Amino acid sequence: MKRNLFITGASGCVGHYIFDQLVKDPEWQLYLLLRDPSKLKRDLKLFPNVKVIQGEMKDIARQADLLKIMDAVVHVAAGWGDSETNCDYTRELFRLLDPARCQKVIYFSTASILDEKNDLNPVVAKIGTCYITSKYQLSQELPQMPIYPRVITLFPTWVLGGDDRHPYSHAMEGIVNATKQLWWLRFLNFDLKFHFIHAQDIALITDYLLKNENAPQKYVLGNTATSVDQVIAETCAYFKVNRPFRINISRRPLNWIVNLLGKRISEWDKYCLNRREFVHQVSDAATFGLVSKHRTISQILSHVLGQSGYG
Repeated sequence: MKRNLFITGASGCVGHYIFDQLVKDPEWQLYLLLRDPSKLKRDLKLFPNVKVIQGEMKDIARQADLLKIMDAVVHVAAGWGDSETNCDYTRELFRLLDPARCQKVIYFSTASILDEKNDLNPVVAKIGTCYITSKYQLSQELPQMPIYPRVITLFPTWVLGGDDRHPYSHAMEGIVNATKQLWWLRFLNFDLKFHFIHAQDIALITDYLLKNENAPQKYVLGNTATSVDQVIAETCAYFKVNRPFRINISRRPLNWIVNLLGKRISEWDKYCLNRREFVHQVSDAATFGLVSKHRTISQILSHVLGQSGYG
């Protein structure tokens, strides 16, 4: 007997990879909440175990009867310019689930709301963007919700991914565009550290968490921390671009460059520039015994660009 799985955000970068991973499993009957089904780059007529629910998170209450029969939920959808999708509508989605039937909810938050110990960072509540502060608010409220014991919260770090079958993530678009500027970026060294994870690995982890028992209720998803300098180095090596010397760009010059370019930066941007290291206690594919083909920037560039020469 099939189990019902409700998925939001399937038309995004991470959502495409999750769809591809889960649709292969005959155990699931997938229900996809899609505002615009045409954005999911798949011929859905080929998948008898998929049903499209055309709608938006703001109208999630219309799916009340359907949500009562869900055995699991994967909630990827996020609102980048509004807070309601990330907090109000998500709260309503969780309220409509039946804790007696729904055994697992995989909820996607963001590592931006956490400090280096994976605890909620109170600074976020004061100066974060609308997207970030709403994710912070929902994380504060989540433990009081009846569905909370069923929820596994994922906090992705810098998400990479995309190719001819999957839309690019915002971060991947940035790297691809930056490859066109290697002629001058190669001379710079930024002392910034961060984690990244490929959307395919996120899909593998999501599949694993749905199928297996697990004790922790939250995971920060990311590979071992890297630096901007390492990213530039791997990108130059991939394109066989020489890097004869590097100029260290520390905090003060970086702020000066931003001001020189006439860019208005928010309090959140200033905080990020001053923080310099976005390092957490992370889990990656290997944490769950899974094999990743996207552990390095070089592997990801090879997958996305599929070429060995620069130009």
